[in-house]
Amino acid sequence: MAISRPVGHSGVRKRLKRFRVYGDSNAVGYRRGPFGTRGYLEQLLQARYDVERTIGRTGLTILPSRSQFLPWAKAKFGEDPVETDFALVVLGTNDISHLWRAAMEWSLDASARLIAKYVRRSLRAILRWVAARTAKRVFVLEPVHETPSKAESRRCVVQAMREEVREFGEHVVWLQMGWGDADLQTLPGRAPDGKHFNGRGCERVVALLEAGVQRGGDAGLMRETAATWAA
Repeated sequence: MAISRPVGHSGVRKRLKRFRVYGDSNAVGYRRGPFGTRGYLEQLLQARYDVERTIGRTGLTILPSRSQFLPWAKAKFGEDPVETDFALVVLGTNDISHLWRAAMEWSLDASARLIAKYVRRSLRAILRWVAARTAKRVFVLEPVHETPSKAESRRCVVQAMREEVREFGEHVVWLQMGWGDADLQTLPGRAPDGKHFNGRGCERVVALLEAGVQRGGDAGLMRETAATWAA
């Protein structure tokens, strides 16, 4: 599929702002084919930005685990990936899945208050690393996890992430999505996959990102409006 690029009034192509996505399976895209999103987020962003390769893979977490994002990213890409103008951080879904389970054994007896402290501390380290490689603004996406049995861990993780973003600084922006069933991929039996957003979800994310980029330096939290997304 051809991607159109912005062209100035003189007919000369504008220098595109550089963009990079960091994160988990929702960052790189999950599942191939018409119902999956593998590579789709990057493709949508390429219509507006010079997009660097996504730094991410499936299963990554904010919190300490065998697949914690920051140690993995540093080992895989080193300390100096190419600086971009903007960045999007897509993490938190796997933390919601693994909290108070064997995959995060250290959390089995931890209180919600202690978990929130660890989420904030770990996210702060990630944001410092990403912000040092981002010239203008870092966007942090509200994680998707619509599994009813994970409501408590979702509330704990999302609230801690939102609080950390709010206090980190004006160049870091929280993207509040309000995920719903229409945004979710479907499992083979047609049941919703509560952990992965679909193509429509990708399109919503990019619309809100574009509004945040255009808004300038006064946005600490971005919510959708009729101007950013028409359902």
